[in-house]
Amino acid sequence: MAASSRDRLASTDPANEASAARGTTAMLRWLTLIMLGLLLLQLVIGVFVNLFVTVPNGHPGSGQTILRGAFTGLGWAIASGLTSLALHVLVGLLVGLGSIVVLVVAIRSGRRGWMTVAIVGLLATLYAGLNGLVFMDAGKNDDNSLEMTVGFVIAIATYIVGLILPRRGIA
Repeated sequence: MAASSRDRLASTDPANEASAARGTTAMLRWLTLIMLGLLLLQLVIGVFVNLFVTVPNGHPGSGQTILRGAFTGLGWAIASGLTSLALHVLVGLLVGLGSIVVLVVAIRSGRRGWMTVAIVGLLATLYAGLNGLVFMDAGKNDDNSLEMTVGFVIAIATYIVGLILPRRGIA
Protein backbone atom coordinates (compact mmCIF):
# COMPACT_ATOMS: atom_id res chain seq x y z
CA MET A 1 0.00 0.00 0.00
CA ALA A 2 2.92 2.35 0.69
CA ALA A 3 4.14 1.91 -2.88
CA SER A 4 0.81 2.96 -4.33
CA SER A 5 0.74 6.08 -2.10
CA ARG A 6 4.27 6.89 -3.22
CA ASP A 7 3.27 6.39 -6.88
CA ARG A 8 0.34 8.78 -6.45
CA LEU A 9 2.60 11.38 -4.87
CA ALA A 10 5.19 10.97 -7.63
CA SER A 11 2.56 11.48 -10.32
CA THR A 12 1.55 14.85 -8.82
CA ASP A 13 5.12 16.02 -8.21
CA PRO A 14 5.65 19.21 -10.28
CA ALA A 15 9.24 18.21 -11.04
CA ASN A 16 8.05 14.90 -12.53
CA GLU A 17 5.32 16.66 -14.52
CA ALA A 18 7.82 19.19 -15.91
CA SER A 19 10.23 16.40 -16.82
CA ALA A 20 7.44 14.46 -18.58
CA ALA A 21 6.37 17.60 -20.47
CA ARG A 22 9.95 18.18 -21.65
CA GLY A 23 10.17 14.55 -22.76
CA THR A 24 6.89 14.78 -24.68
CA THR A 25 7.95 18.03 -26.33
CA ALA A 26 11.26 16.47 -27.31
CA MET A 27 9.41 13.49 -28.77
CA LEU A 28 7.09 15.80 -30.72
CA ARG A 29 10.09 17.69 -32.09
CA TRP A 30 11.75 14.45 -33.23
CA LEU A 31 8.52 13.20 -34.79
CA THR A 32 8.12 16.52 -36.56
CA LEU A 33 11.66 16.32 -37.95
CA ILE A 34 10.91 12.79 -39.17
CA MET A 35 7.70 14.08 -40.80
CA LEU A 36 9.60 16.86 -42.55
CA GLY A 37 12.14 14.34 -43.82
CA LEU A 38 9.41 12.02 -45.09
CA LEU A 39 7.57 14.89 -46.76
CA LEU A 40 10.74 16.04 -48.53
CA LEU A 41 11.48 12.47 -49.61
CA GLN A 42 7.90 12.24 -50.89
CA LEU A 43 8.42 15.44 -52.87
CA VAL A 44 11.58 14.16 -54.57
CA ILE A 45 10.02 10.79 -55.42
CA GLY A 46 6.82 12.50 -56.63
CA VAL A 47 8.74 14.80 -58.96
CA PHE A 48 10.64 11.80 -60.33
CA VAL A 49 7.39 9.89 -60.91
CA ASN A 50 5.82 12.93 -62.56
CA LEU A 51 8.77 13.42 -64.92
CA PHE A 52 9.84 9.86 -65.73
CA VAL A 53 6.99 7.42 -65.08
CA THR A 54 4.02 6.91 -67.35
CA VAL A 55 0.99 5.66 -65.46
CA PRO A 56 -1.41 4.07 -67.96
CA ASN A 57 -4.86 5.66 -68.13
CA GLY A 58 -6.67 2.33 -67.91
CA HIS A 59 -4.88 0.86 -64.89
CA PRO A 60 -6.88 -1.02 -62.24
CA GLY A 61 -8.75 1.46 -60.09
CA SER A 62 -9.12 4.15 -62.72
CA GLY A 63 -12.63 5.20 -63.59
CA GLN A 64 -14.16 3.60 -60.46
CA THR A 65 -15.84 5.34 -57.55
CA ILE A 66 -13.29 7.19 -55.44
CA LEU A 67 -13.29 4.75 -52.53
CA ARG A 68 -13.17 1.52 -54.53
CA GLY A 69 -10.85 3.08 -57.08
CA ALA A 70 -8.53 4.31 -54.36
CA PHE A 71 -7.97 0.90 -52.80
CA THR A 72 -7.69 -0.85 -56.15
CA GLY A 73 -5.40 1.88 -57.50
CA LEU A 74 -3.17 1.81 -54.41
CA GLY A 75 -2.82 -1.95 -54.64
CA TRP A 76 -2.05 -1.72 -58.33
CA ALA A 77 0.50 1.09 -57.83
CA ILE A 78 2.38 -0.93 -55.22
CA ALA A 79 2.33 -4.17 -57.23
CA SER A 80 2.66 -2.63 -60.73
CA GLY A 81 6.37 -3.15 -61.08
CA LEU A 82 6.90 0.61 -61.36
CA THR A 83 9.33 0.85 -58.45
CA SER A 84 9.33 4.63 -58.08
CA LEU A 85 5.51 4.76 -58.17
CA ALA A 86 5.30 2.02 -55.53
CA LEU A 87 7.85 3.86 -53.41
CA HIS A 88 5.86 7.11 -53.77
CA VAL A 89 2.70 5.35 -52.57
CA LEU A 90 4.46 3.61 -49.67
CA VAL A 91 6.18 6.79 -48.49
CA GLY A 92 2.80 8.57 -48.78
CA LEU A 93 1.25 5.94 -46.55
CA LEU A 94 4.11 6.42 -44.06
CA VAL A 95 3.51 10.18 -44.12
CA GLY A 96 -0.18 9.57 -43.36
CA LEU A 97 0.65 7.16 -40.54
CA GLY A 98 3.29 9.53 -39.19
CA SER A 99 0.86 12.43 -39.10
CA ILE A 100 -1.54 10.28 -37.08
CA VAL A 101 1.26 9.39 -34.64
CA VAL A 102 2.13 13.09 -34.22
CA LEU A 103 -1.53 13.82 -33.48
CA VAL A 104 -1.80 11.04 -30.88
CA VAL A 105 1.36 12.19 -29.09
CA ALA A 106 0.22 15.83 -29.25
CA ILE A 107 -3.16 14.94 -27.74
CA ARG A 108 -1.49 12.92 -24.99
CA SER A 109 0.78 15.90 -24.24
CA GLY A 110 -2.22 18.15 -23.65
CA ARG A 111 -0.40 21.02 -25.36
CA ARG A 112 -2.83 23.03 -27.48
CA GLY A 113 -0.19 24.46 -29.80
CA TRP A 114 1.09 21.00 -30.68
CA MET A 115 -2.45 19.68 -31.05
CA THR A 116 -3.21 22.45 -33.53
CA VAL A 117 -0.02 21.75 -35.47
CA ALA A 118 -0.81 18.02 -35.53
CA ILE A 119 -4.41 18.50 -36.68
CA VAL A 120 -3.49 20.93 -39.46
CA GLY A 121 -0.55 18.71 -40.47
CA LEU A 122 -2.81 15.66 -40.65
CA LEU A 123 -5.50 17.50 -42.64
CA ALA A 124 -2.93 18.89 -45.08
CA THR A 125 -1.37 15.47 -45.52
CA LEU A 126 -4.75 13.86 -46.12
CA TYR A 127 -5.63 16.62 -48.59
CA ALA A 128 -2.43 16.01 -50.55
CA GLY A 129 -2.85 12.23 -50.43
CA LEU A 130 -6.49 12.23 -51.50
CA ASN A 131 -5.68 14.52 -54.40
CA GLY A 132 -2.88 12.13 -55.34
CA LEU A 133 -5.36 9.28 -55.46
CA VAL A 134 -7.78 11.29 -57.56
CA PHE A 135 -4.91 12.41 -59.81
CA MET A 136 -3.90 8.83 -60.48
CA ASP A 137 -7.37 7.31 -60.72
CA ALA A 138 -9.34 10.05 -62.48
CA GLY A 139 -7.19 10.90 -65.46
CA LYS A 140 -4.19 12.85 -64.16
CA ASN A 141 -5.93 16.23 -63.92
CA ASP A 142 -3.55 19.18 -63.45
CA ASP A 143 -5.89 20.61 -60.79
CA ASN A 144 -5.25 17.57 -58.60
CA SER A 145 -1.52 17.93 -59.11
CA LEU A 146 -1.74 21.52 -57.91
CA GLU A 147 -3.87 20.47 -54.93
CA MET A 148 -1.29 17.83 -53.96
CA THR A 149 1.30 20.59 -53.94
CA VAL A 150 -0.91 22.89 -51.85
CA GLY A 151 -1.41 20.13 -49.26
CA PHE A 152 2.32 19.41 -49.24
CA VAL A 153 3.24 23.09 -48.74
CA ILE A 154 0.70 23.50 -45.92
CA ALA A 155 1.98 20.34 -44.20
CA ILE A 156 5.63 21.45 -44.47
CA ALA A 157 4.83 24.95 -43.21
CA THR A 158 2.73 23.59 -40.36
CA TYR A 159 5.40 21.19 -39.13
CA ILE A 160 8.03 23.95 -39.35
CA VAL A 161 5.76 26.13 -37.20
CA GLY A 162 5.61 23.21 -34.77
CA LEU A 163 9.38 23.35 -34.44
CA ILE A 164 9.40 27.12 -33.90
CA LEU A 165 6.49 27.57 -31.45
CA PRO A 166 7.96 25.74 -28.43
CA ARG A 167 11.05 27.94 -28.63
CA ARG A 168 8.77 30.97 -28.33
CA GLY A 169 6.86 29.42 -25.40
CA ILE A 170 3.60 29.23 -27.35
CA ALA A 171 3.14 25.48 -27.81
